[in-house]
Amino acid sequence: MANGTLKVSNIETSSGSGTITLGQSGETVDFSNATTTLSSAMKNSPSFQAIKSGNQSIPDNTFTKLQPDTENWDTDNAYDNSSNYRFTPQTSGKYVLHGFCQNNSSTNITYIQLAIYKNGSVVETSTLDSGDADYDTAQITRVVEANGSSDYFELYLLQYSGGALNFKNLNFTGYKLIGV
Repeated sequence: MANGTLKVSNIETSSGSGTITLGQSGETVDFSNATTTLSSAMKNSPSFQAIKSGNQSIPDNTFTKLQPDTENWDTDNAYDNSSNYRFTPQTSGKYVLHGFCQNNSSTNITYIQLAIYKNGSVVETSTLDSGDADYDTAQITRVVEANGSSDYFELYLLQYSGGALNFKNLNFTGYKLIGV
């Protein structure tokens, strides 16, 4: 058969249901010049990234909710950046959540603990035993299960230094996993 261009407005299986295969095993289908529409089940959304516009003071020896107040993006308006500083996914599924922060002073810290909370309870912590270093950073990444709009996630920080400290570069990011 000769090579050419197939132009159609609709492709269906002969039975009206089932799988349509484009190409054979080992061939590549090129969508680089086309517009592709994905169903909601095929998108990594909702997704968001929020950062703190300045420093946040964290008291000594107290888990404190971080307050990232500036959204870099929020695909489904699922992150509250003004009052609760929480991510409420909207749709059920598995989500990757990531948090990051950095001590903004040369004050020595005994250790830092960053935590992801789900519905007000800790689901994961990441501890940095700094050994009296300064300008410490902490980060955490966790895959969590969410039941849509009934679940919410927050980022908390605990630091031991003997006094309150300012933290900068606060970052809270999340996105839905597809295919799991």
